[in-house]
Amino acid sequence: MAAAPPITSSPALALMIGLDASLALVVMVSATLIVPFVLPAVSLGLLDLQLSVGAGGFILRLGGLIGGAVVAAAVVRRLVGVGRIIRAAEHLDGIAVLLMLVFAVAIMDGVAAAVSIDPWHVATLIGAAFVAHVALQAASALLFGLLGRWEALTVAFAGGNRNMGLLLAVLPASVHPDVLLYFAVGQLPIYVMPSLLAPFYRWLLAKAPEA
Repeated sequence: MAAAPPITSSPALALMIGLDASLALVVMVSATLIVPFVLPAVSLGLLDLQLSVGAGGFILRLGGLIGGAVVAAAVVRRLVGVGRIIRAAEHLDGIAVLLMLVFAVAIMDGVAAAVSIDPWHVATLIGAAFVAHVALQAASALLFGLLGRWEALTVAFAGGNRNMGLLLAVLPASVHPDVLLYFAVGQLPIYVMPSLLAPFYRWLLAKAPEA
C-alpha cells in the first residue's frame, strides 16, 4: 500500500475539501512516475512476489497512462478554453466522483461473498485499511511539515489515498487472496475519510499562523 502512488482523483478531492489541488497533482504524477522503481523492490524484496510484467513494461504502461492524460488535458484545454473549464469546475468534480464510484463497484466484486464466508476476517482487513490510511497521512504530514501547514496537509491527504487498484494490473494470479481482498476493502477509507476529515483539515488550516 505504501509503495502505491496517490489515487488519480486526489487533486479533485483535495480541491473539494479546501487543499492545494495543484500540489496534489504534482505529488500524484511524481509518485506515479517513480512506482516502477519502488514497487518491484518492495514486491520482490519484501513480499516475495513475481510481477506479471517487467519494470520496463511497467514504466511504459505508467508512461502511457500519465502521458495520455496530459495530452488529453491539453487538447480539452485548447478546444474548450480555460474560462469554460473553470466555470464547469463543480460539474467536473462530480464526474470525477462518478468515475470513482464506477471503479469502486468493479474492484469490490467478490467482497460480499468474502463477508458471508468470514465476516470477522473481512472486518479485520477493513480496520487495518483505515489504520493504514490514517497512519500514512500522519507520516506524510510529519515528513513535509516544514513546507507549511496547507502544503503539508495536501501532501498528507495524497499520501493516505493510495492507488492500490493500479497494482492489481501487475500482480500475478497466484498472489494470496487476502492481498486482493485488502486492496478491495482498502477503497473504503478512500471514499469515507475525505468527508470525515474535511472539518479537521479546515480546523487545522484556520489555526495556521498568518505569514
